[in-house]
Amino acid sequence: FLLWIVGQLPLHVVRERLMCEDSEFLRELTEYMESCFVGEFLTGSKAEVSERVHIVPESEDRGIHTILIDTTDIPEGYQDPTLTLPEAPPEEFCDEPESCRCENCLALLSWWERFKFTVDDILMRSNVH
Repeated sequence: FLLWIVGQLPLHVVRERLMCEDSEFLRELTEYMESCFVGEFLTGSKAEVSERVHIVPESEDRGIHTILIDTTDIPEGYQDPTLTLPEAPPEEFCDEPESCRCENCLALLSWWERFKFTVDDILMRSNVH
């Protein structure tokens, strides 16, 4: 069984382009494959994101003193996104929110920015080795 997506290169053309060692196609394909395995953040480098993400270290059980964790650098109202439900996107916006400046589209663009920061926060907490 072979599934081929309409508008894509025929298999023999892909094979020919891969066999040509100095091909632009091969370079772009390699860059794409490498980018799939890099594990980049959406809003900056690992160092930039780690400065922005507020992780309270898990402390050992020290009795009553366990509750005395320094949280002064955590902004007021901040919630760990791994412990909360995600914020839903705005329900109403235009067909072209990037170019529209109505209130609904601006709310959508603002939501996208918060979404990117939330994704980076979750990645930093759960997938950094």
